[in-house]
Amino acid sequence: MIFAGTPDQVRQQIKKFATAMAGLGNLLLMFQGGDLGHAETIDSLSLFGREVPPQLNSESALSVNEERAVMAG
Repeated sequence: MIFAGTPDQVRQQIKKFATAMAGLGNLLLMFQGGDLGHAETIDSLSLFGREVPPQLNSESALSVNEERAVMAG
């Protein structure tokens, strides 16, 4: 599976993948491939870390809280 694109595109790809897999426990990612240099790899990793997980975490927390509210009635 390859996730590629802007942070928003990658976030959507991960969400779609998680839905197809009925959730995710762990996700192993690789940021270097082919002839991608060290600086570009670090840039990609840094951008991902700043832009993707924080938003996924907040969306996940919202959906968990929404589920709890529905279950509580």
